[in-house]
Amino acid sequence: MKSFNCELSLTVARTCVPYLPQVVPHLIKVCDYPFSRRSLVVDHAPLSANYAHLPNLADLSQLRDCCDKLIKAGLIDKVVEIDYSDTRRAQIYNKHFGRDVRQTRDWKGTPIYNYVFSIEEAQADYLLHFDSDMLLYQQAGFNWIERGIELLQEHSDVMVVNPLAGPPSNDGALYRIEPSQHDSRGFHRFKAFSARVFLIDRKRFDLLLPLPPQRRPDGKLIFWEQMVTARIGESPFVRVDLDSPQSWSLHPNDHGPDFLNSLPKIIERVEAGWYPPEQAGFYDLRLGAWMRHLGVDRKSAKVRSVKQALESYVETLRRNQTPATFNDIQFNLRISGDGGGQWVIDLSNLDNPIAAGDRPTRCTVSVSASDLIDIFNGDLNADLATKLRLLRMDGDSRMFRYFISP
Repeated sequence: MKSFNCELSLTVARTCVPYLPQVVPHLIKVCDYPFSRRSLVVDHAPLSANYAHLPNLADLSQLRDCCDKLIKAGLIDKVVEIDYSDTRRAQIYNKHFGRDVRQTRDWKGTPIYNYVFSIEEAQADYLLHFDSDMLLYQQAGFNWIERGIELLQEHSDVMVVNPLAGPPSNDGALYRIEPSQHDSRGFHRFKAFSARVFLIDRKRFDLLLPLPPQRRPDGKLIFWEQMVTARIGESPFVRVDLDSPQSWSLHPNDHGPDFLNSLPKIIERVEAGWYPPEQAGFYDLRLGAWMRHLGVDRKSAKVRSVKQALESYVETLRRNQTPATFNDIQFNLRISGDGGGQWVIDLSNLDNPIAAGDRPTRCTVSVSASDLIDIFNGDLNADLATKLRLLRMDGDSRMFRYFISP
């Protein structure tokens, strides 16, 4: 293996404590790379917005204890607590945004300063960053980090390198919302950036700076990765995801009890290169599919059946809409698979909007039972499912949008 001067950085916070002891050893093991330094960058600031109200949050002493154990186990070389002083923040923000900005988080409470602090705190030529919940597969004899650094050295237009996003699909397609192009040099090209995992040449990344600190109408900052995406979009640079099925990453978007209870088995299967068929081509972890195939009961799922999904849909309609909104909105709903059937949805009658059967309407919505349940549980993005024709509409699209966003 070629050894490049590359540092590993994982940003961690109180929210990460439940899964940190399992994910960090997993990532270190699977990466199998002689990093110059392996660092945990600790966010000790108060949580805000969405993150401040998460259940069962650990306290700072638990987070620090978890980091100490990873140091003692020889998995991590250094724990760096983020320097939130005005002087250090102004120094870093003046470089990254062209001026100081008071906010260290975006409108949802997602970190911004964490990421740029990690980049500036690193000392190596190359930096590999992982969010602390990411999962990774890598086939023996292949190293995506080595290949990624080679691409950075060989191609001046490559700004960021990632492994394949999600395990490979049968036809090699990427099931993503953002567009991409396949490049004959062995990767998929994107004009979009992801903060969840990124391998960069730190000096080349400086060529993107400063980023305009973009804000929403309410004055709050947008996501940092959106700012980087905007800059890449107006530059000659691209993000590349390797096209090799020998390494791929997964992003868990559900950190609840079901995920935590299943995590050891999921990690075991990922490291072996196994995944449920429903996961092929998808980057976000489809937790419901994993649990179904692992034979584990999903106790905290919002819905577990087609019946519950339809009941949840009707309840959302009643809560968020008024009958006058719908007028003549009617469509057929055809659900295949276990628990499926045919229904007529009539939104002009919110007291009894769903009736079994099939009759002429201007629209028919088709979806499998498992995909419908995953959509309602947040394991499958409805827009992406529509793009991939997993959730299909035939007829008047005005009808269909009331099923996607009631």
